Amino acid sequence: MEKTAEGDGEEALDME
Repeated sequence: MEKTAEGDGEEALDME
């Protein structure tokens, strides 16, 4: 997903 750091936080889990 392109929504990582720009997400709320739950989306950022994909980045980690």
